[in-house]
Amino acid sequence: SMNPTGKTTIHMQASIDMFTHLYAVKNESNAYLNSWQSLEVAGKAQLSTAIEEPSCFEGRTIRELQQHIPDNSQLLVANSMTIRDFDYFWFSGESDAVLYGNRGVNGIDGIVSTALGLATNGQPTYLVTGDLSLFHDLNGLAVAKTHNLNLTIILHNNDGGGIFEYLPQKGTKHFDYLFSTSQGLDYSGAAKLYGCGHTKISSPDELSHVLAKVSTESGVHIIEIPTDREYSRQLHRKYTNVSVDMEALL
Repeated sequence: SMNPTGKTTIHMQASIDMFTHLYAVKNESNAYLNSWQSLEVAGKAQLSTAIEEPSCFEGRTIRELQQHIPDNSQLLVANSMTIRDFDYFWFSGESDAVLYGNRGVNGIDGIVSTALGLATNGQPTYLVTGDLSLFHDLNGLAVAKTHNLNLTIILHNNDGGGIFEYLPQKGTKHFDYLFSTSQGLDYSGAAKLYGCGHTKISSPDELSHVLAKVSTESGVHIIEIPTDREYSRQLHRKYTNVSVDMEALL
């Protein structure tokens, strides 16, 4: 495995079976496993409370989507913070919707075009993205008009790259200019340019109603949800914070 910090003192190359037989330690106790399973339950319960978050927050959006979109839906999940938010707030086993992701030399390349490619099968299709990923492939929206494709875009607009709020360069000189790369764009203009519908919500309580409304419309509809990078980072801490007695786990 990778050892980027260079702190590994003993290296052992072996299969898991060989490793366990080598040490021949048999533990009949489930206490350690039970502790981690209890933490898993507590963590999921804490994450689920994001559905009650009164402000616009990516975590609440995802919980709302899982509850309100059809089971035969397909969702393309953008990279950077979006896919990490889904890892936290989209719960396995709660929906038959199919999730897709886009990888490559640069994970944000062609995210709109990929979503429209998925939409060609006629299933209810959603793209969940941040503003920089959408900005990177705005011209993909032209294909929707020429090919009569239907797509709902959930746009979390925090005017920049929210993932950098979590990295060490946060707070450094020229941070916003070099890392967050705020564009200050009005995406209602993009909707007009490409012939899309556009709804900007100001409260998460509006989302379920807007989702129901646009599901009856054809073409592309952008649902813009303004969020704040710094506040979203604080909310992540709130909803992922589970009290852990580490000594009890050892």
